[in-house]
Amino acid sequence: MKEIDRSVARWYEELQQCNFTLQYRKGTTHGNADALSRRSLSAERESGIVGTLFLSEPTRYQWRNTQSTDPDTALVYERFVASSHMPTAEEMNSSSKAAKQIWRQWSKPTLEDEVLWYQKDATSPKRLLVPCSLIQTVLQELHEQLGHVGVKKMVEASSKRYWWPSLTPDVLDFC
Repeated sequence: MKEIDRSVARWYEELQQCNFTLQYRKGTTHGNADALSRRSLSAERESGIVGTLFLSEPTRYQWRNTQSTDPDTALVYERFVASSHMPTAEEMNSSSKAAKQIWRQWSKPTLEDEVLWYQKDATSPKRLLVPCSLIQTVLQELHEQLGHVGVKKMVEASSKRYWWPSLTPDVLDFC
């Protein structure tokens, strides 16, 4: 017989005081025993708080400053602040590919509390319009908060909260 450790020995001593008979049952015929062998959930998990993301993301002030100075969002941001009039094609000629993609989506961005948001349609939730300079920061923090998940979950999570023209390809490259 193999040697038992101290914790098993203590249980053995404790159980010797009881009068009982052990009967073997196949696991397939005794399915509810599995629940008895599992640890109970912690109070935090039972409270329903699980799933909330807390990113140490830039503040509203930082979003505003970055959106107003980033080459991809600056012209769009300035136009929304000044008049909400769409920049002309000539003004957009010297802009980056990402800036042109934002320009083509002109009806979807909105300015709220001096921050640009993207809303696909009236029934869709608003998502933060992420300037190119913050994309890697957002992806890194989201990836860490989600527990280093795969591409599919990263695309899903990032597209619920954020928008930028190349979101899916950027997530694919990141993961």
